[in-house]
Amino acid sequence: MLRTGHLEFDAVDYPLVRLSRKHSKNGKPRQLAIDDELAALLERRRQARAYTNAAGTVVLSNLIFHDNGKPLGDFRAVLYRACVAAGKGKFICRQCERQVSGTH
Repeated sequence: MLRTGHLEFDAVDYPLVRLSRKHSKNGKPRQLAIDDELAALLERRRQARAYTNAAGTVVLSNLIFHDNGKPLGDFRAVLYRACVAAGKGKFICRQCERQVSGTH
């Protein structure tokens, strides 16, 4: 599993994404080849780098995935809140979790 919450644009070294040990679940550094789909995703994220900070200044985030410059949290927490908001109770839909994590 890839830990993307703190993945930075510095890791992108075309034609590879270089992942340090901290971004890998098994603790081993990895390299991912950038295919067309990943290149398109990285370009969309590059275009979404700008955000306005608390001082009202527009700045660029070095994080690939961010929310106003802050790292994204665990997607499972988002799914949990969505289940509660949808009136499904305090559980995680395992099928949804697998879809989001790509383990289906």
